[in-house]
Amino acid sequence: MRKDTASRGQLIDFTYMNYSYNFQDPIGSYGAENKKELQRISQKFDPQGIFQKGVPGGWKLFP
Repeated sequence: MRKDTASRGQLIDFTYMNYSYNFQDPIGSYGAENKKELQRISQKFDPQGIFQKGVPGGWKLFP
C-alpha cells in the first residue's frame, strides 16, 4: 500500500500507533524534530526512564 501511494505522490509518512506493527516506527513518523522534542521532554520529566523501562509493551522513545 505504501509503494502504491508513494508512486502516485500521495504518501503521507505517518504511522498511527494503534495500527502499527513491531517493525514500524510510529514515533519516527512524527518527524525527526518532533521525535527529538518528545525525547527531550521525556528526559526532563522522567530522567530515570521509569516509563520507558518499567512499563511493558507499547512504543518507547528510547530503545
